[in-house]
Amino acid sequence: MRVSLVSIGAKKNKRNSIELLPDVATSAIETARSALLEKRRTQRDVHYELCRALVKLNVDPISASAFNRWAVRVVREGRRDLLDDLPPTVLAAFASLVEAIRKVKT
Repeated sequence: MRVSLVSIGAKKNKRNSIELLPDVATSAIETARSALLEKRRTQRDVHYELCRALVKLNVDPISASAFNRWAVRVVREGRRDLLDDLPPTVLAAFASLVEAIRKVKT
């Protein structure tokens, strides 16, 4: 008998409700992802628009809590991607600045 990591509580491997949406919703999900990363609209507004698009596709809407968990991860990953695009010299300077600020605070 195989035991899934999901069944024993390994959250890393558990897919959320947005990741479980059918392929027909991919465009709506990508639109929501882009809107979150642009940071021009509220999360509530983006959630509302995603749910409207899902209903038009005959897909059940996503709960606010599930959307929030997904949105937080999208924004966090977006920040990481931003740092990945910086040149090494800029990253080194940024790390030095953070270290200097830490020393001043202690």
